[in-house]
Amino acid sequence: MERVLAYARPTTVEAALALLERPRAIAVGGGTSVVADLLGGSSRQQHEIVDLQALGLDRIERRGGGGLDIGATVTLQQLVDSGDVPAVIREAARRERPSTLRNQATLGGIVATGEPDSELIAALLAHDAAVTIATKGVTPGHLRHALVKVLDEMLPLTGAHLVTTVSIDTRGKSAAFRTGRTEADRPIVAAVARVTPEGTSRLALCGVGDRPVLIGGLEEVTELEPPGDFRGSPDYRRALAAVLARRALQEVS
Repeated sequence: MERVLAYARPTTVEAALALLERPRAIAVGGGTSVVADLLGGSSRQQHEIVDLQALGLDRIERRGGGGLDIGATVTLQQLVDSGDVPAVIREAARRERPSTLRNQATLGGIVATGEPDSELIAALLAHDAAVTIATKGVTPGHLRHALVKVLDEMLPLTGAHLVTTVSIDTRGKSAAFRTGRTEADRPIVAAVARVTPEGTSRLALCGVGDRPVLIGGLEEVTELEPPGDFRGSPDYRRALAAVLARRALQEVS
């Protein structure tokens, strides 16, 4: 059984990064993923918990030009309840976890996990999300990366790396369509489309790869190589992605 050797609740990002340099350290926001893994693990690994809840990263703040900065420890329920957050993202946050977990699960944890069927990550991609990551020993200490890059190149985050903020563009019109086995189930495939005030379209999908993806348009759906499982074969997921993407784009056109 896994054991927790130490627990720390730092009050600054710098202190958290110093603790996360330790080889056995694990960052915990709401704890819905990490704690479940610890309780369910069968190995005898030992861990040091770094609780991020006292870092002051639980705010949602407007920027000029339709920008919105969302702290990494903002919970899913905060996203659901915020009138500053686009409706498509609020709904995706509601679906991301059951009501029993939405007051614990954090946005930073969702991004750092990068689950392949995350509707919330797909919605963030459609809204041009960027992720600020603090890294000890790097100048400047806080670097901002497009969410696409984080998903494609940087997960899983290792060592003293800490998501601090997710920034989105709230402008434009967005819509989402999904298919699941039941209304409350995780999606088999979901599509989120957005058109910017300048007329540029964004199209993001989940359930079609090992991470949610941002694609250039309907023509790229045929190039996808989705996984197959008991909920749907690769061909079924590809066909479903085309249908849902077309509906989402039509809704915002």
